[in-house]
Formats: sequence, structure tokens, C-alpha cells
Amino acid sequence: DGDGDGDAATRLRFYARGLFASRLVAGCAPGLRDEVNDGLVRSASWHLNYYAWGIATLAVSMLDWPVRACSRGRFAGRTAEVRSSPASYDEATASELWEKAGAAASRVARGKEMLVG
Repeated sequence: DGDGDGDAATRLRFYARGLFASRLVAGCAPGLRDEVNDGLVRSASWHLNYYAWGIATLAVSMLDWPVRACSRGRFAGRTAEVRSSPASYDEATASELWEKAGAAASRVARGKEMLVG
């Protein structure tokens, strides 16, 4: 169904640790935008949410490790399953990523490219 709330056998699973598993990061993402039928107010609202969420996520990324390290994992030390984005259920995107990953792995296996220098 593409929303990630399906049964446990078909739902994609994504795990995050520390502050990245927080409701702020995992639960407040703006989601997909319907660019075709967006009105001005709806589009502006989506962009405002997107940028606020992005700034908050950047702040969380700078705080995550120090909080876990200083508290020895007592704060923000858990790993939790978080909802996968709706875009992760897009079959065309998944197919394209799969093909590109296969091509990259093939080049690395033949020794033509190095992923880590």
C-alpha cells in the first residue's frame, strides 16, 4: 500500500539509534509532496515544514554522539525501529537503485573502481 503501515511481513524496516530515533527526526519528516496539485498555501506550508525539520535534524546530528558518549548511553542510547519513508516503497526508485548498486558492485569486483581510497 506504500504507506509502511502494512502487515509485518511486507513492511520495510529501518532502524535508527540515539537521537535519530526520536519523534522529532523520525516522526516529523514532511513526507512526499504532490507537486502537480499543490496550491500556494499548501506548497509554502510543506516547504516551511521541510526546512524546519531539516534544521532540527542537523541540530540533532550534532548532538547525538556527544549526548550518548557523555551519558555512556543512558540518554539517547536505544536503537528503535522507525517508520520508513513513503518514497522507500516506490518500485521504480527501488529498481533503479538496485540496478545502480549492482553496476557499482560489478565495477568494484572487476577492480576498476575503489569505493574507499
